Amino acid sequence: MNNSFAILEVERPFSSEEISHHQENTVHPFELEEATAIGCMKQLVELTGLPMMAVDVETGVVFAKSHTKMVTILPGEVLQQLPGIVDCQIIQLEAGVTYLVAPLPPIDNCEAVAIGSVYTGQGENYEKLMQQTAMTGLPKDQRQLWAKQQQEMLPTLMQNLLNLALKNNQQIDQELSLRSSIHYQQHEIDQTAAGIRFLHRLSGHLHITRDQQVLIELCQEQLPSLIPTEGQMILINDGQGSYSCHTTGRIPFNESKARQLVSHCDGHDWTRPFVKDHVHGTLLGSEFPQLKNFLMASIPVGNGQSGWLICCNLKENRNFTSVEGSLLNSIAAILGTHFHNTDLCVQNDRLVLSFVQSMVSTLDAKDPYTRGHSERVALIARSLGNAMGLPEEDLHDIYVAGLLHDIGKIGISDVVLQKTGKLTPEEFDEIKKHPSIGYEILKDLKNLKMVLPGVRNHHERIDGMGYPDLLAGDDIPLMARILAVADAYDAMGSDRPYRKGMPVAKVEEVFRNGAGKQWDAHVIDLYFSIRDEIEDLCSNYSPSQGTLIDCNT
Repeated sequence: MNNSFAILEVERPFSSEEISHHQENTVHPFELEEATAIGCMKQLVELTGLPMMAVDVETGVVFAKSHTKMVTILPGEVLQQLPGIVDCQIIQLEAGVTYLVAPLPPIDNCEAVAIGSVYTGQGENYEKLMQQTAMTGLPKDQRQLWAKQQQEMLPTLMQNLLNLALKNNQQIDQELSLRSSIHYQQHEIDQTAAGIRFLHRLSGHLHITRDQQVLIELCQEQLPSLIPTEGQMILINDGQGSYSCHTTGRIPFNESKARQLVSHCDGHDWTRPFVKDHVHGTLLGSEFPQLKNFLMASIPVGNGQSGWLICCNLKENRNFTSVEGSLLNSIAAILGTHFHNTDLCVQNDRLVLSFVQSMVSTLDAKDPYTRGHSERVALIARSLGNAMGLPEEDLHDIYVAGLLHDIGKIGISDVVLQKTGKLTPEEFDEIKKHPSIGYEILKDLKNLKMVLPGVRNHHERIDGMGYPDLLAGDDIPLMARILAVADAYDAMGSDRPYRKGMPVAKVEEVFRNGAGKQWDAHVIDLYFSIRDEIEDLCSNYSPSQGTLIDCNT
């Protein structure tokens, strides 16, 4: 039996003031384990009245002590028994010193215990005790201070203190377990709330954009914080055998291997996410040696999948939670809805554009002499809009409006449209009805509402002398002001049965004289800035080449 005492190394001697600062009810067990251990020791000090120190079970290093001047020596016999202690217990020495030892929560991932001592022997043992402590080499005044610090206590009272300590430890265990449960539940609640906020944000974009890339980038931005893995991948199948791969973080495989990973999940019920918490040591792990775990959800379209969301290698040493699986599944479902809606919009656009083609063909058949006029006006107007810096969506609308700007002429008499001589005032009044007729034809077609301002108002004048609404200045829609210049350019420069087309120089002279009166001066300036582009566009145009719509459908 080892009765010799050893001086313990003190790593961080917390003062009593510092220890009292570590109130147990203000410390989270998962964030400050060290502070929690000190809080437990503080409770034991208050409960037993004994000075105590927190000791590393393996090394004997003192992490903290309840009193600054506490002398840190222990008998070897006590040190030897520390690794086996799992609950509060008493160690009684022959010399008359009794130790109360209680397990503490880990400190810096090290197993720790709280140790306090009292003197339970008789007076004749005191000299023997002082002789044993002298072997430590500790100065006599320190040994006397240590002896003075040993409170005298009857063994039965020490047993009562042990019982109190045991009960206290049980309460601490229950409290830590409760805190752990609360922490886990709070984490689940926080994660769920963050997921709901993101799903709401993602759903909002369903009504804002048709661009798949916008939603993909939004997912790439948010997924790493919602599901803390080392890497995330969005694998998209275009339905034609081609794939696009969008990755964030560190993914331990390429696109080809990702498709191979997906194939391993064949037969899975994709109404639920696919979860693999442990890949190492499996057949799959031999094919993917850097893959520790993964969570996968399919992007559904119809009865199939248009892609997959894959989260790889959790940063934390745990399994994927059901909340994370449900969240990834919900994100994938929203992406699937967006992809499906986008496909429907594309199909709808094609249907509308086919209708526009039919309308333009009908107009060309009614007035073959002006065949190609609508397409040239559409191209010129699009170029003017591009020079103005308008976005692609607006350029598309301007182009379609150019194709349909004269669609109302379907309702004008062939006799008037194809007349080779000068029109009478009555005939001109009939011609002036075509913007209103075109508006009436198109106004109930939801997908063509964006072209109505151009169709109805392309014959308005800046000075208010145009038709049909006598609009002036900025009251004329911008689309109509752009189309007015494009329409006038092609009309003045094209041959008619009753006249030859004007040379470009003459057209430009008319533009200069009419700027700010008949036409928007800014649009006229834009024309002159791209005059060569427009002249080339018209000289190279052939009705046989079809419209831009033909090229895109």
